[in-house]
Amino acid sequence: FVDNEVEETLKKNNLVAVLSKLEQSFDIYFDLKLNNFSDGFRSVIHLTIGEDNSKYGDRIPGIWISNQMLLVAFAINNNKNEYFESKPLQRGQWINIHIRQHAKSGRASYTLYINNEIVYTVQNLHPQVFTNVKVYAGDPWSEVQDGSIKKFNVTNRYSDYVDNEVEETLKKNNLVAVLSKLEQSFNIYFDLKLNNFSDGFRSVIHLTIGEDNSKYGDRIPGIWVSNQMLLVAFAINNNKNEYFNSKPLQQGQWINIHIRQHAESGRASFTLYINNENVYTVENLNPQVFTNVKVYAGDPWYQVQDGSIKKFSVTNGYLNFVDNKVEETLRKNNLVAVLSKLEQSFDIYFDLKLNSFSDGFRSVIHLTIGEDNSKYGDRIPGIWIYNQMLLIAFAINNNKNEYFISKPLQQGQWINIRIRQHAESERASFSLHINNENVYTVQNLNPQVFTNVKVYAGDPWYEVQDGSIKKFNVTNGYLNERKELKKDAKRKKAFRLNY
Repeated sequence: FVDNEVEETLKKNNLVAVLSKLEQSFDIYFDLKLNNFSDGFRSVIHLTIGEDNSKYGDRIPGIWISNQMLLVAFAINNNKNEYFESKPLQRGQWINIHIRQHAKSGRASYTLYINNEIVYTVQNLHPQVFTNVKVYAGDPWSEVQDGSIKKFNVTNRYSDYVDNEVEETLKKNNLVAVLSKLEQSFNIYFDLKLNNFSDGFRSVIHLTIGEDNSKYGDRIPGIWVSNQMLLVAFAINNNKNEYFNSKPLQQGQWINIHIRQHAESGRASFTLYINNENVYTVENLNPQVFTNVKVYAGDPWYQVQDGSIKKFSVTNGYLNFVDNKVEETLRKNNLVAVLSKLEQSFDIYFDLKLNSFSDGFRSVIHLTIGEDNSKYGDRIPGIWIYNQMLLIAFAINNNKNEYFISKPLQQGQWINIRIRQHAESERASFSLHINNENVYTVQNLNPQVFTNVKVYAGDPWYEVQDGSIKKFNVTNGYLNERKELKKDAKRKKAFRLNY
């Protein structure tokens, strides 16, 4: 895949990736800003198996600006250069482009969206898998378009997730993705900032199989702000519009929203968290898989809420991993994930920067099956700063609070922490590395699988350490298992928690 959020100036012969393959089903997204128009064909992006236009697969797609219009060429129905020309475009403003092909039973639907509007659709009777695909943001054969690109994403297969870190202003009829399906188990996260309140129902996000509220599956969920409260509607227990109203919300500050459904044995637990607090839970006796799900950040049916959204993530399945590369300030009671399980073999990595030291135990991270230190599994691990030292506690050898204290740490610099357990033949090696040095190892004769594990970056029971964390990663499995999980994460984006 390709995934580049940042704005880049288009440049001639700018090879940004080489994909091992482009599948029959794929999604290509990017935002484009045009500075000026020039004569001829001006290259924007170009995916090719080698050349400009010699073979079937040399334009999959190629995109240019010509006569102020977008020209998109693709290999369709044995025509190596099937193309479409848009209406004239505006310069100086961001234009959203989305190209999607969804293949099924030997044929495919190929669709082009400009600013969330379908402008071209054709049935491709000859979809193919292309290998060794070069991805250019400005190709070598044409002069480059004067402009910029951002949020450039190429993903194989029909998308089964949303993952957008950046802050976006909510807009009416803002289609951000079409998911092939929303599973019975899923997680939806986002941060919401409300600028002002208005009368009526103001749309925030809306996942739907088609309409606003006609069928079971049209609100999975729909979220609005009304009377300064959050209204969340979902298809639960054969009610297409089961809803919940929150307490009044504050404007001008970020509010964290997490909606989770965990299905097992034909029924599911549906839960809504606001700022890490469980505000609503219901048993869903009729969980379903919904297909062709449109994801809006501002739907077409209601006026949009005046505000912004960031860290918007929709992920199928019940999460078994954390992977967050960005730097975050540690905060008290900061629940960043709930893992379905922590296996006997696992790796936990993070970088830690300490701003200052304080008296007592100051929380850094804490993985727990529920409480601070009541049961075996409440510290798996818990990590604190105490007297300028790292204190790590873990459930080992039937001791729920086996702990280690490091040497004094330095403030103001990044410290790499790695905790690893490798289980084999019913016993495990548990080790702690600080800045790549093995500072503690013990044999765990009673490794266990822990379920429903809460992951905190700043727990609810202790004052938080003054500092930051980045590159926070929790991964089940060991070595080759983990590598395969990582590959799958890159395909699905399922490992990423946006907190």
